[in-house]
Amino acid sequence: MSLIDRPIRVEADRRNRPVAFVWRGIRRVVAEVLEEWREIGPWWEQDPPEERFVYRVQTQDGGVYEIDYRIPARQWFLYRIYD
Repeated sequence: MSLIDRPIRVEADRRNRPVAFVWRGIRRVVAEVLEEWREIGPWWEQDPPEERFVYRVQTQDGGVYEIDYRIPARQWFLYRIYD
């Protein structure tokens, strides 16, 4: 498992769930959302606390990634790659 935590470009559906993203210049198509959840950061670290919508996805090439959409930054991040 590799921690990345870098901004990425994501294509999302109407519900703002990822359908594809670009990592290292390669467009990766999401085959399945394996898990999804919402996290809110500690209130003492940021005001307002950072809210994240997290998705563990499997791509068509078999890779497993954890990507998240962060509010209030309004930015997608690739957080983790599962080896």
